[in-house]
Amino acid sequence: MSKKIKQIFLFFTIQIIIISSYSSITTAEYVDKSNLPELLKEKSFNDILFDAKMISLLKIGQYPSASICAIQDDEIIWSKTYGFSKVWIREKADASSIYMIGSTTKTITATALMQLYEQDKFELDDDINDYLPFKIRNPKYPDVPITFRMLLSHSSSIYDYCIFKLIGLLDVLKFIPFPVTIDGWLTDVLIPGGRFYRSGYWLDFSPGNRSTYSSIGFLLVGCLVEKISGKSIADYCEENIFQPLEMFNTSYDMDRLNKQNMVTPYIHRMGLYIPLPQYDPACFTLMGGVRSTSRDLAHFLIAHMNNGTYKGVKILENKTVELMHNTIYQESINNFTALRKNRSYGFGWFSWDFLKFKTQGHCGMQPGAVCFMLTDKKEKTGFVFLSNHLDVLGFFEPKLIIKDGCMQIIGKLLFEKAREN
Repeated sequence: MSKKIKQIFLFFTIQIIIISSYSSITTAEYVDKSNLPELLKEKSFNDILFDAKMISLLKIGQYPSASICAIQDDEIIWSKTYGFSKVWIREKADASSIYMIGSTTKTITATALMQLYEQDKFELDDDINDYLPFKIRNPKYPDVPITFRMLLSHSSSIYDYCIFKLIGLLDVLKFIPFPVTIDGWLTDVLIPGGRFYRSGYWLDFSPGNRSTYSSIGFLLVGCLVEKISGKSIADYCEENIFQPLEMFNTSYDMDRLNKQNMVTPYIHRMGLYIPLPQYDPACFTLMGGVRSTSRDLAHFLIAHMNNGTYKGVKILENKTVELMHNTIYQESINNFTALRKNRSYGFGWFSWDFLKFKTQGHCGMQPGAVCFMLTDKKEKTGFVFLSNHLDVLGFFEPKLIIKDGCMQIIGKLLFEKAREN
């Protein structure tokens, strides 16, 4: 090996070592040590043990940071942040850190539509085509209307072909930059003759007959909110959900939020946290684009745990909340790992065996973001967990099983924490 090649090799080796040291996170760095002696005096042995368990699980799960709230009855009884919102510059996450919540967005989109239902704007068994500027039917069952009830309960027979099939994903990439409005995209992929229509978007069972999780179905839910209300979903939810629930750092529109407080999303490859840009999914926010803080999202969960009410402010009637949370269909096609099996659906809410008992809520996963928002109705407890890491190919990797295991233990710890008082 020539001297020049050795020098080049040595240079790149040093760079990799430097990058690794800044990109990796030690166990100790998950906590803020600036006031450690005082904090240790105030903490009980159980508190210290809880933190040790949580930090170990975050390290194993490769979560750069986590923002967490534990809930009992109608209040947050414990909250904490761990790790870095921006790994490379060692910026700590805190209560103001804003995360992407992924598919947990669907619970908010469903809540918005059910508010319009309470205003008698539609009936649950109405044909959605009566409210849309285009006509949607499963071409395999053209005489069967798709109703609001079917969309909300994931039983519309629309399949997420663009998420789970490579050809469909490549079709989506042809839309980059993503469309600003949803109408064109839906007609292009769901209606025969559309530019990117594929029969795989439609399942072989009649709408309303069986259930399988459908993110595209929730694009239609969000679209209906906008058509019926006459407002963008960002405006509608700002006025009718976020402001009433004191969710001041939450929006479908990232431009309305403080970008300095947005955590950097990461993927993890070869021991390195690789940052992703702050991406705006445009019209796809309807199914998974809300950004929020753990405390904001906890306010939303508290409202649903308490018959639609938070701090005396009512966003839904009791019977509507019950309707949303009562399960209708059991999942008929599983595209997920064991953590998300045995799920059944209400209107925008899951019920599934997350632990040894039935939990309700939602989870969200997208490149650079993980969210869990769950409640145990019997105990009137719940938690919100937000983090800024998920690999782009995370759904298909064996190590997701490890993450599932970590998340199950984290969930168990947080439910125990919520029951402490």
